[in-house]
This record gives sequence, structure tokens and C-alpha cells, in this order.
Amino acid sequence: MGVHDDFFESGGHSLLATRLVSRLRGTFGVELPLRAFFENPTVAGLAETLAPLLDSRSDVDAAPIPTATRRLHEIGFEDPDAVRV
Repeated sequence: MGVHDDFFESGGHSLLATRLVSRLRGTFGVELPLRAFFENPTVAGLAETLAPLLDSRSDVDAAPIPTATRRLHEIGFEDPDAVRV
């Protein structure tokens, strides 16, 4: 799935979106409304929705950069549109 692929057209559904909201809450400590997945069904759209929520947190160090993401930056991978999950 690419950053511009639609979550629902790629097989996502409301139950999976609910699980993702819970995972985002646990990982980043932010409350993302479930309707955000329906209004912005792409990774890029959700990133725009999440950015202000993450910026407003006082505990910025609470969400470490995942090892895989850090490794991509170490090897010089700069094209986020090419990332497939």
C-alpha cells in the first residue's frame, strides 16, 4: 500500500480502522477520531490530520522513531511514495 492509496479500496474496513486508531493512541499518545479515516483514507491524508496532534503534545520524546524508519534514513532512502507495506 502506498501513501496515496485509499485505505478502503485497499481492503480496509471500519473494524480495522478502529484497531489503527487504538494503535496510534498507544504509540503516539494522540486521539485521532475514527471519522478521520473516512475523511482522509490515505496515509498522506492521515499524516496531515495527525501532524497538528503530534505537534501539540508536550511529551515529544514519547514516540521514538521505529527502527525500520531510522534504517531507511540511514541508507539514504528519501522517496516516501515508493514505500510499500
